Amino acid sequence: MRRSAVAALAVAALTVLCWHRSGASVLDRWALHGYRPQRTATLFRVANTITYAAAPVTVLVVGILIAGTVRLLRRSVPWAVACLAAPGIAGAVEATMKIIVARPRPLTAALTNEAGNGFPSGHAAGFAALAVTTALAFARLSHRNHRGPLTIALILSIAMAVTRVVVGAHYPTDVVAGLLVGFMIADACAFIATAIERTTTRQTSFDRPTARNPLPTARL
Repeated sequence: MRRSAVAALAVAALTVLCWHRSGASVLDRWALHGYRPQRTATLFRVANTITYAAAPVTVLVVGILIAGTVRLLRRSVPWAVACLAAPGIAGAVEATMKIIVARPRPLTAALTNEAGNGFPSGHAAGFAALAVTTALAFARLSHRNHRGPLTIALILSIAMAVTRVVVGAHYPTDVVAGLLVGFMIADACAFIATAIERTTTRQTSFDRPTARNPLPTARL
């Protein structure tokens, strides 16, 4: 949960920086450094395809499929619920933050016909929440080290988030905040799933008859 605390602090700092701000912040101007989406047509088309593929509806459908797979193949209800709940919770959090922070999208968002507030990025939050939770579930249930799957999930999440900036739908700080929200929600869901799983395992082990703890026999 320490990672969640660090992510929460970073999100809080970005929220203060972008609170009711109209236009790019200092960090955004530094990150973009003269980038113009319309000047890189090929890159724009590729990024636009990826960003549509990672839309919230798609993430929700994929989350349902992953949750079903975890439940059927690994028979883990806590982790199945975590994979399904993480993107949904991340979506609710980012939608609430957009209303509170009220930071408009950049003018380049018109290139993808998107409007409204942009902080934090919903695409980044939902995708990161699902990817990281799935990676942690895979590592936990297959009894493997989590570094490999988690690294892949982080790389995919960051790459997807970058496409939101490439198509002009968000400022860099929008997607960074979205990623942090997703990571924070995924870490919290994984923590809860692990705790429930351990409690269930201990209870099952306690109830299972052993040589030292045989089943009680009925007395006549």
